[in-house]
Amino acid sequence: MRGRIIGWRATTCAVMAAALLLGACGDTGDDGGGVDEDFVVYTADDVVAHVEGLTGVRLVSSSGQGLTFLNFPTGRSADIARLRYGSFAVTVTSDRGALEAITQGGGPDQQALENVIVDLPGGEPEQTERVRRIFATLGTPLSEIRRPPEETPCEEARIDPGGGQGREGTCRLDQQTLQIVNAGSELDLPAVRLSDLRVDSGTVLTTRGILGDRFEASGGYVGIEVDVENTGSAPVDSLRPSVVIDGRRYSEDPEGSFRYQSDTPYPIQPGDRKSVRFLFDITDEAAGRALDEGTFELVADEEGSSVDFALGIARIRLGGADEIEGSGGEDGGELTGSL
Repeated sequence: MRGRIIGWRATTCAVMAAALLLGACGDTGDDGGGVDEDFVVYTADDVVAHVEGLTGVRLVSSSGQGLTFLNFPTGRSADIARLRYGSFAVTVTSDRGALEAITQGGGPDQQALENVIVDLPGGEPEQTERVRRIFATLGTPLSEIRRPPEETPCEEARIDPGGGQGREGTCRLDQQTLQIVNAGSELDLPAVRLSDLRVDSGTVLTTRGILGDRFEASGGYVGIEVDVENTGSAPVDSLRPSVVIDGRRYSEDPEGSFRYQSDTPYPIQPGDRKSVRFLFDITDEAAGRALDEGTFELVADEEGSSVDFALGIARIRLGGADEIEGSGGEDGGELTGSL
């Protein structure tokens, strides 16, 4: 049964007052356990299961004086969940008097849903709206809840976050919003548009010029070239991409990338479009699988962040991409740089 939502604002003092009230008056209920069965609609377990089903995060609980407090756990996944949903808190009460004490004088940053009180994050509007959506459906079977793409797990959306060729779109990968396209498609990010991705691989990088230096990969080289258009209002000075293969993330080789494209394309001015090359020196096994199974990954947040703690990430699948023109040697084992 779905409950009625009433706007309130919770305070720590109100929760303490409720605890003191129960401590002074004693527990209620025929069994002495403080549970008013006619009042209780949702248990703490109900709330935990609902939130976990919609967010993938299992809230941790602590109890006292007829109240159960639910919060995010610790750890990386929960840290990213806080970026998505903010630091909201939930109180589940089994006593009508406690509910009244907690919600007395409440405001718009608190919601009471039957015997469940939710302290909204009160930060970014997007965070508050996501939390409102979670609890607006409390009591509704998960199978009947329609979620926006960014809140739908990739598996449920039938989107493979890996390489090859597959369904394009947006989904939730763990606690990050993933936007993924195939090679040949455009990828729109907050300040740049990427298109026409090309790839190559080998074990040796040969530079141009009189010396024609040769550099051997410690494992195997994966070269990526992509057209980057600055659609924002400020210069783009770097992209900081990764290659992801079977869930493992490999970082760019900055020195190798310079040899691969010495005439640096940066800064890319607003409205300008340039071809940018990246070189990755990764293990033999990973390099052998990259062109068929790998993805080219970037942070998709409007403000810069590391990929480990970004709310949004974006990927281009490498499978089916064209080869970089003039990069590979005739034997397929060499890449040619522009140095």
